Amino acid sequence: MAEDSDLGSNEGETAVLDYDTDATVEVYRLAYDVSVRELDAQDKSVDQLRVRVTALLALAATSGAFMVGVFAKAATDHKHTVWYWALVVGGGAGLVVALAIGAWLLAPVDLTLQSSAKTIIDDYWSKGLPRTLRELAFHNESNADENSKKLRARNRGLRVLIAGVVTELVMWALLVGLTAG
Repeated sequence: MAEDSDLGSNEGETAVLDYDTDATVEVYRLAYDVSVRELDAQDKSVDQLRVRVTALLALAATSGAFMVGVFAKAATDHKHTVWYWALVVGGGAGLVVALAIGAWLLAPVDLTLQSSAKTIIDDYWSKGLPRTLRELAFHNESNADENSKKLRARNRGLRVLIAGVVTELVMWALLVGLTAG
């Protein structure tokens, strides 16, 4: 039997585990499988984020192109007020913010999604299957925690992108209303 000082059932106690039992192997296999699923979910969330960003950028670019045409036509038609120019600048700024944030969100994300075969063999396998599964589960959880920080920043960026696109659309809609009336 082996002792594991970090697996006590009560504070100050040390749990005594038999690493060779089938139950121990199954618990560690379960923990490892859960850690792998977490990393897979993070990978999928990056793909889903990119799909949303692409759709928002398509909307921003399409509305921007349409509004440039409205702006160009209206610029030659009549004298413009301060409100007209404020809307043009606001809509343009929304488009620029959307494009800049969108480019950052579409850039590759440096996530750690798996352990290398070399790491598994060199650092873990010599400990036997139960301990290997346990250590890899902890290793994957640590990677998932680091990845989560990066993904939270990306999700905040997505909210900024949405705000930029909405700002652009509102400005352009007001601009259309101003030039049509």
